[in-house]
Amino acid sequence: MADDRLGWVERVMYLTAAMTGMRQGELFALRWRDVDWSAGRIRVRRNYVRGEFGAPKSKRSARSVPLASRVAGELELLFQDSQYWARRRSRVRAPGDRQADRPLEAAQALQGDAAPC
Repeated sequence: MADDRLGWVERVMYLTAAMTGMRQGELFALRWRDVDWSAGRIRVRRNYVRGEFGAPKSKRSARSVPLASRVAGELELLFQDSQYWARRRSRVRAPGDRQADRPLEAAQALQGDAAPC
């Protein structure tokens, strides 16, 4: 993995996958609002398959998975470094700003515009 911003995001995604058992499409569809910091859980509510977002592949796939402290710490660092967090901190949001609903894209990470993951 590269030792740059994109490499950091990839490392956190691999760690999250390994320690939660989430599928690739579930990770790609993950939003910051899906991480329940206080309960220590990640809610799996969406999937990303063949270029489209949708519901998980079965009713059982929509679930809540435990968030290990190591994963929580890495996600917290990524969250605090994100543009999403910067906007929340400053409370300056444009009308209709839907950044929290968009997934992290590799191009955004390279440009420093990494929002939700």
